[in-house]
Amino acid sequence: GAGEQLVVGGLAGSLEVFLNQPTVALKNAMQGGRPIPWRVPELYRGVAVNAVSMAPITAVQFGASAMFAGMMGGPGEVSSGGLVGAAAAAGALSGLISGPAELVMIRQQLSGRSLTGELRHLVGAHGPRVLGSGLGLSMGRDGLYTCGYLGLTPVFQELLEPRFEEGSSAPFLGAGIAAGVLSALMTHPVDTVKTVVQTRCVPGAKVPEGAPTSAAGVTAELWAKGGVAEFYSGILPRSFRLITAVFILNMSKDELEKRWLEAKEKSS
Repeated sequence: GAGEQLVVGGLAGSLEVFLNQPTVALKNAMQGGRPIPWRVPELYRGVAVNAVSMAPITAVQFGASAMFAGMMGGPGEVSSGGLVGAAAAAGALSGLISGPAELVMIRQQLSGRSLTGELRHLVGAHGPRVLGSGLGLSMGRDGLYTCGYLGLTPVFQELLEPRFEEGSSAPFLGAGIAAGVLSALMTHPVDTVKTVVQTRCVPGAKVPEGAPTSAAGVTAELWAKGGVAEFYSGILPRSFRLITAVFILNMSKDELEKRWLEAKEKSS
C-alpha cells in the first residue's frame, strides 16, 4: 500500500544519495561554471541535507505513485499510461521538498558553511521566501524524472521480457539503462536552468553584473551562449547518477518489499 511505499522509498532514497553524492557535486560545479571539486570532503559537501531531504522525496514519490495508481484500479488493472501518469504526478509533488533542499545544498557548496549555518544565513538574511527559488523548475524536473524511473522502468521491462529467457536479468538491466538515459535527457535542461537560478537567486551572490536570475532570463542566456549544448552541461555525471539511481531505487524497492512481506507473514 501507499504507507508501505513511503517507508520503502525513504530508505531507498537515503541509500542512493550516500552512494551518488559525488556525481551531484560534479554536476552542480559544471552547470555553474565553477572549478571541478576533486577532494572527498568537497564532493560530499551538502550530503546531509541531500540525504535528509531525499528520504521524504523518494518516500513521497513511491507512496504518492502507489496511491495515485491505486485510485485508478487494483494491481494489474492500471494501464502502462496510468502508471506513468501516476509516477509523474508523484514526482511533481516531491518537487515541493527537493526544490528548497537543493537550494540549501547548492548555496552550501558555494559558501562552505555547515548545513545549519547555511540555512540560518539564507532565512535570516533573505526571509523564508528565498527557499521557494526554482520551485516550479524542481517540480517539473522531478515529475519527468519519476515518470522515468517509476513509470517507464516496469513498462520497458515488460516489453523486453518476451525477448529473453525466463529468469534472465537482461530485461531489468536494459529497462534500467533505458529509463535512466531517457530520464537524464528529458530532465537535464530543466535541471540546468534550476541550478543556475538557485546559484544566482540570493541577493549578493557572485554573478556577472546584469546576469538574469529568472527562469526565462536564464533560459534565454544559455541559449544565446551555446544553444542546446549549453543546457546539457554536467550531463555525464548526472546521467551516471540517474542510471545507477534507477537500479539502486528499484532493487532496494524490490528487496525491502520482499523483507516487509516476510515480516508480515511471520507476525501473522
